[in-house]
Amino acid sequence: MKEGDEARRPEILLSRHALQKIEERGLDAGWIARCVFEPDDTEPDRNDPGVRLAFKAIQEREWRVLKVAHRVEGDSIRVITAYFDRSRRR
Repeated sequence: MKEGDEARRPEILLSRHALQKIEERGLDAGWIARCVFEPDDTEPDRNDPGVRLAFKAIQEREWRVLKVAHRVEGDSIRVITAYFDRSRRR
């Protein structure tokens, strides 16, 4: 990543549901940002074409794969939910 790239990144906004689930699941905000901005893989949501699913293996959690559902809202990214996807492997 080039110097200054982080300053140009869109702001990450969390839905109420995402806030609740991130806290319940003990997820780190830095993991969410890494997953959104530096995903290992992405795909569209099957039920909502406006939602992207981002996947990132998290070293701090023994390489479990974090899944973050999000959508672009203007100049921001709204996180809808996040969790470790048991069906995905690194």
